[in-house]
Formats: sequence, structure tokens, C-alpha cells
Amino acid sequence: MSIECEQKFGYGTPRYKICSGDTNLDHWKIDEYRKKWGLDPLFNEDKPNTDCLSKPEIISNIPILNNDYGPGTELLEIYSEAGIPPCQACYDLAQKMNNWGINGCESQIDEIVTDILPRAMMWLKDNKPWVSKFLPNILTESAAKIKIKKDVETAIERAKTSLSNRRKTYSNRGCNTCGGNLKKK
Repeated sequence: MSIECEQKFGYGTPRYKICSGDTNLDHWKIDEYRKKWGLDPLFNEDKPNTDCLSKPEIISNIPILNNDYGPGTELLEIYSEAGIPPCQACYDLAQKMNNWGINGCESQIDEIVTDILPRAMMWLKDNKPWVSKFLPNILTESAAKIKIKKDVETAIERAKTSLSNRRKTYSNRGCNTCGGNLKKK
């Protein structure tokens, strides 16, 4: 393997290091470079889903969530407030979270964090490259997991508060269909 890299690029060159896997790039990136150069992949790792990074036009065509209320909607709002643009994968996850509801999200918080993490890591590398250079990948990933989990917990709390406020508003109005909670005259 390193012989083919040496013949193709010359020993010790940056391309040689990528070709031979002697770099701190993600394994899937090394495999992508090797494929471009007509070589077999070293690691056979799939590229993480980063549609949100490669297709910024999705941001302008904001899809409407079927269920526009819930923890997923709140999470999109948190990231929007932070200036992080959502992508189709983000909207898909938000829809899933809204369908799961508050209790479902609480029980599946690790799955949510795992879903977001690859996109968050790519966003960091593309938009905050100094973080990747300053901190080792393992620290950056650990910090990202902690932050994502905190954001999901905040989204769940916001959804709880919003649900509580909706219930108060509804109970004050009464039910038009059954007449429940209406004061008798």
C-alpha cells in the first residue's frame, strides 16, 4: 500500500501521507481521496450524512413540519438562534422528535445526539476550523456531544413549557365541542 502511494506521490509528501493513512483526517475522507486517485479505500467507512453542508439551498426552501409543535421544532429554533443553519436531515430529525413527543425524546436522547453529531462535527470543521486544529478530535467530539445533549434537553424543557401554556390557554377557553370547563351561569 505505501509503495503504491510512494510511487504515485513521492515519500513524505502531503498526498503520500493521506494516501497511506498517515494523517489525522477522518477515515472516510482518506477513502474519498484514495477513490479520487483511483486507489482502493483503506478503511471502507461511509461518509456521514452531511447534506446540510453540501446543499445550502435547502435552507431557503424551509419545509413545513407536519407537526409544527414539539421538541424538534424547539431544537430547530435553538440552533437557528445560534446562527446554525438547518438542513433536510435536521428537519427530518425534528419531525421525528415532534412525532415522538416529550417523553419519547427523553427516552431516546442518545439516539438524537448520535443523529446530530456527524453533522455538527462537519459544521465545526467547515465553520470553526481553529477548533479542529486546536483540540484533538476526541475532545472536540466529546464537547460536541455534551453541547448537543444540553441543547436537546433545553428543547424538551421548552416544549414542556409550551405545552403547559397551551393547556392553560385551552382550559381557560373551554371546549367548544363538549362544553367542558365552561362556567355555568
